[in-house]
Amino acid sequence: MFRKLKIVDSVVCCALAPICWAQEPTKQVENEFFLFYVPSDMQQLEGHGIDSFVQRFESENIKLSFDYGRYSNNFNGWPEDTRYREVVISGKPARIGTVRFEFREGFPFSTKVYFPLDGQVALSMLVAYKSEGDIEIAHAIFDSIVFKPQPDNQ
Repeated sequence: MFRKLKIVDSVVCCALAPICWAQEPTKQVENEFFLFYVPSDMQQLEGHGIDSFVQRFESENIKLSFDYGRYSNNFNGWPEDTRYREVVISGKPARIGTVRFEFREGFPFSTKVYFPLDGQVALSMLVAYKSEGDIEIAHAIFDSIVFKPQPDNQ
């Protein structure tokens, strides 16, 4: 089952999804490859990639970063106790991993989604958070990802 989003006055309501941002104000993040939604208090920070497209966002309780390119991390080096599940988001197969591990200082919980996309390109999006309850926000961010059609020569 696909998770569908309905945008209503800057509020994201998830239909057919177990997680809902019913009253959570959000903002859209869009680039040439995909779009997604984050809580409105998240600020964009500088992100640099050598051979990929990288962006970072941060709020008081959550840090998000993504890497879109040929060398996006597919959970290589993640702790053995990581819990994985296979999902479909935006019509694309993906893997979500969740672990109590401090990939970002001061943020003891981490979850990541990894999409092996067409060709040799992949998307890896990591959300680190302070409270176990914030995993719902991380999953809602992942569920909001919508890929844009790309030329075949990517």
